[in-house]
Amino acid sequence: MLIVNLLPENTKNNLNRKIILTSVKNISGLFLTALIFVGIILILAKTISINNFNNAIEQATLISREYGGINQDIRKINSQILETKQIQKDYIIWSDFIKKIMPLIPAEISINYFSASSQGKTVSLKGQASTRESLLTFKKNLEGSALFSKVEIPISYFMSRENISFEINLATLEKTFR
Repeated sequence: MLIVNLLPENTKNNLNRKIILTSVKNISGLFLTALIFVGIILILAKTISINNFNNAIEQATLISREYGGINQDIRKINSQILETKQIQKDYIIWSDFIKKIMPLIPAEISINYFSASSQGKTVSLKGQASTRESLLTFKKNLEGSALFSKVEIPISYFMSRENISFEINLATLEKTFR
């Protein structure tokens, strides 16, 4: 096959430029159309996202309005429960402690003052002993018990034979109050 081109060179170049420009214009048009289409999709996605976000905030606001007071009450009750737990943890059953100490007191001894400190682990007893021997027996009972680590009773209390007013300070062991 033989191709004959009778067009002058100048016209041929103009036609080639027009073909190239038309192709570039068509490709640019397609690219611009695709870009506009993607932009519209992104704008729609942004609008939908904003609407969903606003709906979520509105629902959260409604929930916090509706249940906010209940949540506050729950927090308050939880706080009270924690405080109660702390009080119960530090609570000492004094009746059990007194039951343990009662067998150590001889019949001739009367206790008229009892003071105990769970923090310092100390006990103070004041009372009346009918005889010196009963006071000595009481002291030996306290020293021999597993409740106390130290028994302090001044020697001056042992100078009288009868009707002795005394004060005894005791240091308790850690397990005494539990």
